[in-house]
Amino acid sequence: MLARSFTRRTFSSTAAFLNPPLMEHHGPVYSAIHTKLTTALEPTTLEIVNESHLHAGHAAMQGVSSTETHFRTTCSAIVPSINCSRLSSTLGCMRSR
Repeated sequence: MLARSFTRRTFSSTAAFLNPPLMEHHGPVYSAIHTKLTTALEPTTLEIVNESHLHAGHAAMQGVSSTETHFRTTCSAIVPSINCSRLSSTLGCMRSR
């Protein structure tokens, strides 16, 4: 997927997580979201879109100078298979026979 603006990024490989393009600059909130999601989920794709500009005129945003207040994230990850026998029966996992 191609980037639509400088605030939209899609990652499709681990290398992209380790070596983001140098020409893009993101603030500390974006960076924290990126770091936490990539560390916790190890996603195969990750899209973080700063939508703060869409909320700039809202009453709750009056007097707020931050440009990082609202983000939309989309990610996908490959989840390793889980041994159902180890899961609690309350999860409703059923073993195929």
